[in-house]
Amino acid sequence: MTRAATLAMVLAVVPAAPSAVEAKRMCFQGPLPPQVISGARAKIAGSGGVIVASGAELPDWRFRDLNRVVRPRVVTLAPGLAIYHPPPLAGTDVVVEDTGHGEVARTERALSIEPAPGAPDVARITSTEQTAGRRIVDAQLTTPTPEHAIIVVVSKVVSTLDGTRVVPLTWANVPGSNPSSVRLWYPPGGCDSVIERSVEPRAGDRVVLTWVDDAGRVSEPSKPLVIAGGSKGK
Repeated sequence: MTRAATLAMVLAVVPAAPSAVEAKRMCFQGPLPPQVISGARAKIAGSGGVIVASGAELPDWRFRDLNRVVRPRVVTLAPGLAIYHPPPLAGTDVVVEDTGHGEVARTERALSIEPAPGAPDVARITSTEQTAGRRIVDAQLTTPTPEHAIIVVVSKVVSTLDGTRVVPLTWANVPGSNPSSVRLWYPPGGCDSVIERSVEPRAGDRVVLTWVDDAGRVSEPSKPLVIAGGSKGK
């Protein structure tokens, strides 16, 4: 389940710094507010687009093209995660607007196109029991995360009469520094904002992982792996 940064409420008059208990009461825990996710480059390249996350419905955002507003082609990747693909625009500037014509985000098209990330090379995925039956899910990678990958999507492989299909369960932000381990799920708590439609990947599920890079492009899926179960400390 994706977690946003902690949301802090701002008070008009604060006579003194709140205690830890007071700060806890001030926290807001609820659906992730609609937002654009971008990385260091923050440019659209090739088949990419603007990455949008929302804990509620995906917002009806548009692209500004000179003196007109055009709708995106929205491709949903997982609960609360989508790529807003712009149509051909007059220039290199890419401006996202809300329904009231307020600017939500601004980026540009990349003039050079680098290859999209390769498929994740995953050694194993483990669901580890924590306290009170809550579990965390981690992926150990054979090769480090690609340099510009900022999101990982977890999808379950489901058998059907016609073969198999892939059902997105959840997604997570990828830490920097080319990690060899990525946390796919942890139980919500504290001041986290949540994607309520996310589904916990469970031990025994057969899943694939895909990268999303900061240019809004999606990799090929990893090879399917069955999530192994484990206990805390093992």
